Amino acid sequence: MQAVRPRRAPTLDDVARQAEVSRTSVSMVVNGTAQRLRPETRHRIEDAIRHLNYRPNKAARDLRFSRGVTVAIVVMDNSPAFMGAPFTAHLVAGLCNRLSAEGQSLTLQGIQPDQMTQAHSERYAQADGLCLLLSGKEDERDRAIESFGSLGVPIVLFQERPRRDLSDCCVIRQMDREGGRMIAEDVLQSGARTIVIALPAQSWYSVDERVRGMRDAIAKVPDARVELLPCGDESGLAVATALDRRLASAPRPDAILGTNDRIAIAVLNTVAKNGLTVPDDIRVTGFNGFDPRDLQQPTLTSVASAAYQLGVAGAESLLARLQTGSFAAPEITLPVQLLPGNSTRRA
Repeated sequence: MQAVRPRRAPTLDDVARQAEVSRTSVSMVVNGTAQRLRPETRHRIEDAIRHLNYRPNKAARDLRFSRGVTVAIVVMDNSPAFMGAPFTAHLVAGLCNRLSAEGQSLTLQGIQPDQMTQAHSERYAQADGLCLLLSGKEDERDRAIESFGSLGVPIVLFQERPRRDLSDCCVIRQMDREGGRMIAEDVLQSGARTIVIALPAQSWYSVDERVRGMRDAIAKVPDARVELLPCGDESGLAVATALDRRLASAPRPDAILGTNDRIAIAVLNTVAKNGLTVPDDIRVTGFNGFDPRDLQQPTLTSVASAAYQLGVAGAESLLARLQTGSFAAPEITLPVQLLPGNSTRRA
């Protein structure tokens, strides 16, 4: 390695010459995105940084931020109208608004799980930061995360299990399992024992967590039983078709727990069309607590999700990571809150 001892303050170019690598490779180490470099190359650069006593130019980094950084979010969802999902819309709004407040912009892409390829992920190799909101079975999500993780770009993972296989990643999620437990306890305390969980065909980690929480609570009551009711694409027709079939068989459920408010509202309508009343004949609950629940009669018991706050937290975590070179924490978890309504309270 050629010794370089400049009298002036050392630069990236000086470090590159000392380590006999490209300027881009040095920048990756300085900015904490060196996952794609071979370990021996990264160590050589780190040795050169120490030898030259190189210090990143904060003014230059601030200037880069003033000119704008490239942040993208990829939503992997089977639905072509994925932004019509209230949870996704609230999360993206929080992310976008917080970035905008700092003078930064956001690129948004939707992709279906079966269309995910390495070529899709490589489009974001030059991004400064990447956010992911992924549906699909666990192996589908894992493949997507592995593909995006190979880019060496800082990643914020929304509503996903904690990851120890990614060194430059922050998982931001809410307490969905706790929310599922609270909603199930609410109906159990009102006397419900035959419980149906209505869920979409599309797999989401957050929905799986909600179901786990519901099962946790139900398992503690010896005479309670639970069954799952897949509701296709969550449309009113899909929910009605599945529920009509279930209501035609015995025993009639005491409570139907929707894994989101959209499903629960369709359940309310279908129960009424079958000549039954809520909550006297069947208790009904939702999850997320967005605006439409307030328009229902009876008012829907639900759980208030922190979707918008998740987006804000994602923006703040990513911007801090781009300025400091590392995420402050590998995981951020936000609380949820039970929203009692008349759909589970008998007169």
